[in-house]
Amino acid sequence: MHIWKTAKVFVSSTFKDLELERDRIANVFRKLQQAVYERQLHILSYDLRWHDRRSDQNLVEWCLEMVEQSQYFVGILGDRYGWCPDYHRDGKENTQQISITEMEVNQALSTIAPHRRFFCFKQQDNSNEQLKKLKARLVACEETIYYYSSMEELIEIIQSRLQEILNKDFPPQQKIPVEEYTREQALSEIIEEKVRGFVGREQYLKDIHAFCNNKDEKNYLIIEAVAGTGKSALLSQFLKVNYEKHIIGHYMNMAGDSRTLWGVLQSLGQQLQKYNLITEDLETSSGLLAAQIRNALQRNNEPLIIAIDGLDEMDEYDFSWLPRWCPPQTRIIITMRPIAETQVLKSFPQMELMALPPLQEKEIYQIVDHYQQQHSLSLQQQEKDMLVKRAAGNPLFLKVALDEIIASGIAVGQLAQTVDTLFHQVVERLREKYGVDQVNCYLGIISASRYGLAEVELYDILLREYKELADSFLVELSKSLSNFIIFREQLLNFFHPEFERSIKMLLGKAGMRQYHGMLANYFLKKSYSYTRALLEIPYQLLWAEQYEHLLKIFGDIRFLEAKCEQKMVADLDYDLRIALEGEAVRIPEGLEVQITAQVQISRDILLLLRRILQMDIQFLGRHGKYLFQSLWNRGFWHDSPQSKKYYHEIVNAPWDTDGAKLYQLVEYWRAQKMHDKFTWVQSLRPLSARLDSPLTKTFRGHSEEVMSVCITEDGHKIVSAGQDGCIKVWDIESGRCLLTIDQPDIMVREVCVTNDNKKIISIGEDSDIYIWDLLTGSLQKTLEGHSDSVKSLHIQQDRIVSGGRDGKIFVWDLHSGECLKTFYGYSPSVSSVFLTEDLQYVVSSGDDKTIRIWDIAGGKHSTIVTNAVVESLFLQGDYVVAGMENGSLCLWNIHTHHVLFDEKAHKASVVSVCIDADKKYIISGAWDHLVKIWEIESGNCVLELKGHEEWVSSVSYRQNIVVSGSYDNTIRVWDTSVGMSPIVLKGHSDVIESVTTDNHTIATGSRDKSVYVWNMSGEKITSFCEEDAVMAVCVHDNNIFCGLENKLIHERQLNDQNTVTAYHGHESMVWCVAVSGDGEKIASGSADETVKLWTIKNNECIQTFKGHKDHVTAICSNHNGRILVSGGGYIDKTVRIWDSEKQTCICSLKGHGSAVTDVAIIDQNTIISCSDDKTIRLWDVPDRQCQKVISGTAKITQWTRQQEFCAVMRDTESVVIDKESGEEVVALPMVIEQIDLTENGVITGKISNYLYVLKLHCV
Repeated sequence: MHIWKTAKVFVSSTFKDLELERDRIANVFRKLQQAVYERQLHILSYDLRWHDRRSDQNLVEWCLEMVEQSQYFVGILGDRYGWCPDYHRDGKENTQQISITEMEVNQALSTIAPHRRFFCFKQQDNSNEQLKKLKARLVACEETIYYYSSMEELIEIIQSRLQEILNKDFPPQQKIPVEEYTREQALSEIIEEKVRGFVGREQYLKDIHAFCNNKDEKNYLIIEAVAGTGKSALLSQFLKVNYEKHIIGHYMNMAGDSRTLWGVLQSLGQQLQKYNLITEDLETSSGLLAAQIRNALQRNNEPLIIAIDGLDEMDEYDFSWLPRWCPPQTRIIITMRPIAETQVLKSFPQMELMALPPLQEKEIYQIVDHYQQQHSLSLQQQEKDMLVKRAAGNPLFLKVALDEIIASGIAVGQLAQTVDTLFHQVVERLREKYGVDQVNCYLGIISASRYGLAEVELYDILLREYKELADSFLVELSKSLSNFIIFREQLLNFFHPEFERSIKMLLGKAGMRQYHGMLANYFLKKSYSYTRALLEIPYQLLWAEQYEHLLKIFGDIRFLEAKCEQKMVADLDYDLRIALEGEAVRIPEGLEVQITAQVQISRDILLLLRRILQMDIQFLGRHGKYLFQSLWNRGFWHDSPQSKKYYHEIVNAPWDTDGAKLYQLVEYWRAQKMHDKFTWVQSLRPLSARLDSPLTKTFRGHSEEVMSVCITEDGHKIVSAGQDGCIKVWDIESGRCLLTIDQPDIMVREVCVTNDNKKIISIGEDSDIYIWDLLTGSLQKTLEGHSDSVKSLHIQQDRIVSGGRDGKIFVWDLHSGECLKTFYGYSPSVSSVFLTEDLQYVVSSGDDKTIRIWDIAGGKHSTIVTNAVVESLFLQGDYVVAGMENGSLCLWNIHTHHVLFDEKAHKASVVSVCIDADKKYIISGAWDHLVKIWEIESGNCVLELKGHEEWVSSVSYRQNIVVSGSYDNTIRVWDTSVGMSPIVLKGHSDVIESVTTDNHTIATGSRDKSVYVWNMSGEKITSFCEEDAVMAVCVHDNNIFCGLENKLIHERQLNDQNTVTAYHGHESMVWCVAVSGDGEKIASGSADETVKLWTIKNNECIQTFKGHKDHVTAICSNHNGRILVSGGGYIDKTVRIWDSEKQTCICSLKGHGSAVTDVAIIDQNTIISCSDDKTIRLWDVPDRQCQKVISGTAKITQWTRQQEFCAVMRDTESVVIDKESGEEVVALPMVIEQIDLTENGVITGKISNYLYVLKLHCV
């Protein structure tokens, strides 16, 4: 848990020698700490001088143990030999009267390295004979010895010598790597801890073993029992015996963040990587990592045991990472208390329950006997009987009771009778001995800590609060609590969660608030370079209910950046979520805090900051240093008055309302950061996705139209089908494509998923129905019966219903593939089919403007007559909704045929509909590019989802999430709880096909048949309409050339757009145009597979070149138009060089794996090309060879300019790279198509119908 290395120094001296100099010695270590702080090193000194030796039988053990734990030793030998204990460490009588000081020296000589120990002798030697002998022995052993005559000299020696040693071990200017406990170490440690003293439970161990080796379907085992029954010990004993097997384990009380969702996921993910069940890097957010783990478990085909102890102890009850279904090779064991929040797990279909009873009486006696042997404890039989009776089968009570008998000597009859009261009894005893405030503080700050406390932190806090405390007091108190407070992963934590709960109850809410405040103050005084402070500060301020201070922390860009740079992006998201949504404590509504006179931060601002973090969380997980860049680019334009000119007019826009403004906060941060030189990219216009948009994700992967989408029953995956013949399975959280099933010769029309999330059913252009394994993609069954293509499909439980162009409806058995029923009657075609939940009826529609309800058993049907052809159906309970060809939506009760809803919903055919589970809303998708949500009761459209660029083909809904598929080849995920932003950017209404840039203007051509000309800030200067979709634009001086879908090239002057010169000659759409450097010729490429060269003066085609075997998708010309370079489409893939004077193809360059999207001439020997294969290639023309490959795609004219950097789009982000070295300069979270970096540092590009205009600020 980001633990700094601790250098432990033991200072050995007699009590009297330094009785009055304790503060001066402590000051030495404070100075040393300051000197090494930047190296990420802690100094912890043990200066044990026992003033009170009431428990001297333990002091020898404690002192020598502390020496063993130390890496450095300072022996101060003055005038006194020191106290001589009665016994040695091993219990033997100290007949030679060796002092504790000499015992410490002897221990140091045997365990601490010679260069890390030294001794200080007083020059005026008045010591007794024993001390003289000790000094002589050290001199004879050639130990490092310094002589002092005054206290000032001694202090100087200790400080300078320790500084010298530490500098050698930890050189200045070098940061010491943060110590991280591996999950494997932590798991091994806690298993050993839990099995200590384990006895009995043989039958339960056998039952667990049998569960793990059975071959049946049950692969979840829940071991349930009340606290203190020994669940953890039982599981640990099983794991220890079976540790050689593939076992992944996690205990909620392992320490650190083990109880948080993120900690659980990290633990499981790292262990899955160990067994190669996850081969890629772990995801950087909880949601994405949960999906990654869930998918890994579902794909596993090797024997695997997963053991999770204390699931009920999680900070939040999010079990989305646990799949409801796992392969039979995977066995999952969970222990938990029977609380309401975890009972959902019992609904898992493959779950087996083991109720763990209290220990049997004979097992309790075995534990007592074991303790007696281990601790030389002697109990009478009557005392044993009383102890066994009080324990009542609870091993936790027994442990606490026996430990207290050993520690205090209390009689069994005086022990409290429950675990809670027994623990309180222990605390009261310690309070009496060590002081109420001190014991409360010791226990309170540990229980208040988020993940536990480092020893140095605990000592530092206590010594600050109680300056009179000595190191010896703290060591003694720590030893007295060692049965309850233990080290886990180098942090002090409670042995058992029940102890922690008891302390919190004992101290009360007000007391705990005090200790949270104490920890908050402590960690706030640390710098942000102290990584543990980054983890603790928000948590402590929240639980201390210091909400205003917490808001200020979230308003501190240094804090936010420090967390992200330390790879704590997911933890920062957790901090914000708990601060905003926590059940026990949260920032109050309406709270606002002044940061400066002009800048405020509020709860609403935090909501927006979290939204930004979530939008870019994957990117920031990789590039935490660009947090400010994301915050400014997404935050400034949300409510800045400068945004107004980019949007259509709207009432009550964010920039017109009162209250704290996000743009002011990010501008304040920018002003702060300007003092430091930093590289970033600034968006010069609002980004396409607003913070108040419901669109959360866009999945791209289908190469043609998406025909069908379906959300799986568990809500974790999307299955899609496309015109490209592919079925794809997507993880809804991460956006990853988990599986592709390719049927290259068949368009897939529709897909659905079985209720158990195991199988995909699909139909296409042929007459068959296919059943696929959802995890592997293997074809399991083919259902044959239709005589023409199948048009519609639905599955309910183990029944499939299909309807086809042959006018038939079939009902099938999912498992056997047998056709159970056939219905006839449609002519010519069935358009849609649905099964009722009780499997008694089939609801169908056809081209005859009817809906029929078929009785499966009897074969008869009733009919609902509609006013238009039904394009889509959906059934929910007794409700059937139909989407009509004329854009209407109608809803009926299938039994009464009563019309419940009838609205003109869309301007085009409604091809997909669904109803939410509560039957309150209808979701519709139509050919007008829109998805709409309708309230059934009122008939109102409550949400309109805009974003698709083509027809919407399919919609699916589950738990506030709408998924839509479209002819624009995308799948979009919408969060309906956000609501639709009414704020719409000015610009193109359809896909931008071409972007061209010079140092003064940007021109874009779109499928909406328009051309826009923009200034370098992304503001529109002018626009004009064309006859057809604009596929290419090129600007030269004052002229703009457009390649159109209707085969023409149009030339206009920017200052006279009404005068059009047309170039006729191509036989299909014009994909690309380029102007020669002298401005006299243009070159063009077309879908007719030709390259043409034209004169601008008389707009004539002077050359036509043939040779490409596909569309010509890229073109460029040299200065006078003699040399042309062209690129071919997906089939051709070549780069060709043409000589226009000789009218020949000079050469054809092969190497790209997909369509060539851009070409450019660097010099007479070098050309450069870019392709959809996501590579940029530099070619040596004389040798006809590729000399360099750059990953990504871009507008490659960048490489022809005299500039240091170039911008490139890659799979998940865009980057600016050094042109020569290829090293990354800065990264962006956006995928920017046709990305270009101009000489003046402006970056342009596009996605869909949006134009990017950004500015590179590079130091």
